[in-house]
Amino acid sequence: MKKLVLIIILTFLPLLAQTVTYINGEVTYKSAEHIYIRFENFDWLEVGDSVFTLKNNQYKVAGTVKFLSSTSCAVEPSIDLNVGSIVYRKYQPKIQPEKIVNKEIDKPIITETSEEIKIQEISAEVEGKESRFYGRIGVTSYSNLTNREKSINTQRWKYRSSLNYENIGGSSLSMTSCVTFSYRTHEWRRVENNLMTALKIYNLAFKYDFNNETNIWFGRRINSNLANISTIDGVQFESKVDYFDYGLVIGSRPHFSDFGYNAKLFEYGGYIARTDSINNKIMKNSFALFQQTNNFKTDRRFLYFQHSNIVIENINIFFSTEVDLYKREKGEGKSVIDLTSFYFSSRYSPSRFISLTASYDARKNVVYYETYKSVADSILESETRQGLRLRVTVKPINYLMLNFGTGYRYVPGDNEPTKNYDGSITYSRVPFINSSITVSGNYLMTNYLDGKIVGVRIYKDLFDGLINLGLSYRNLVYKFTSGLADLKQNIFESNLSVKFNDTIYFNMSYEGVFEETDSFGRIFINLTKRFR
Repeated sequence: MKKLVLIIILTFLPLLAQTVTYINGEVTYKSAEHIYIRFENFDWLEVGDSVFTLKNNQYKVAGTVKFLSSTSCAVEPSIDLNVGSIVYRKYQPKIQPEKIVNKEIDKPIITETSEEIKIQEISAEVEGKESRFYGRIGVTSYSNLTNREKSINTQRWKYRSSLNYENIGGSSLSMTSCVTFSYRTHEWRRVENNLMTALKIYNLAFKYDFNNETNIWFGRRINSNLANISTIDGVQFESKVDYFDYGLVIGSRPHFSDFGYNAKLFEYGGYIARTDSINNKIMKNSFALFQQTNNFKTDRRFLYFQHSNIVIENINIFFSTEVDLYKREKGEGKSVIDLTSFYFSSRYSPSRFISLTASYDARKNVVYYETYKSVADSILESETRQGLRLRVTVKPINYLMLNFGTGYRYVPGDNEPTKNYDGSITYSRVPFINSSITVSGNYLMTNYLDGKIVGVRIYKDLFDGLINLGLSYRNLVYKFTSGLADLKQNIFESNLSVKFNDTIYFNMSYEGVFEETDSFGRIFINLTKRFR
């Protein structure tokens, strides 16, 4: 009877343990349409999953995952979130039931030598490491259509592989990779002449764990503690001691033009980070010192500091800065102290009905190796990212959210400062159709244009999230002060996402841009297979 009870307990205990847990992440970047979140790991996270905020010990939906990479995810927010905000996601890994081993006590006792004991201890340590292979592969089609004379329709294909293999063969060796191959069909000759114009390797590295706290990486890798450094080719050493994480890096930067390997862009540096918990609230500080070269001559030497905390009740603070310590003037290098990047954001949420955010951004503009944004959206993003921004989000009643923001930026040399005003109203439970609808507006004034954008978006889930549908319309008018013709566009968008099962996802979207005489269309189709 006792044995039967034991078997029942051991059989059902893993099932009881499969409760949903939450792991936290941090908002690292915010664009006009998405927020970008970095989690410690992205296991079991899928496109279409929800992210949450924690308020009064309750998890509230904060947005939906739209795109995934090996280092971050792009989320379409349903509430106002700022850089540095702490968010959560569900984490429910598959748990393998433990094997029941019948232990017999009537076997003869065998005396072991000390060498045999050592061998068994080492073997047990290796066998205790469980191998795990996971990741995703996908293929994406981008079709660009136009009726404009002397312009051609283009077809672009992108193949993506993001695969990870932890504890290969039960060893201390692991592998991570994130590789894309992207090309336009009419430009294949460029690929034949230089493969790196299509092939982009963001991660391809091997890790060896000395123990649970110390490891070393070989290859190309984006270090989450040095995200502002971008991809590093070389050797990265990491370790943890009590509250501290620290690391040393030696390697090179990718080539400027094609993201290939270039040993002449040698770089080295290190970082140290400390995480503290004060009354169960997290505060983290990280500090890095880096030197980068060009043709093995010093090109840049700088300090990087980042701070985030949620120590004060209802307040979230994030701060980062870069200070250059070297520059060249008239062909000669000299030591300097020059603040080259600065970002600060704070969010105050006195209740679940209202939140206030303020940020100041003096970081350099982002340079994209590839982007699929339209010209109008690229202008809006580049003109509103920097400067001072204020935002208020109000939820006066259930299912209703009001969002209003303003931005101000002045650059020496501009005749006029850049000003931006935007707002949106979202109702997430529209009667009869049980959908979410958002009405939004944006007014932009810059040194060279005045623009306005108004739009409406409808979003609906079907079959418990297995199918997602979206429709939107935007009217855009940009009036250029330089005498260029006004840019007037009517933009229609539709989106369909299908989750066939836990590992296969399909996404299709269409964007049509219509001007007075010209029209443009973009069709996006993606199929992704996930490995667990």
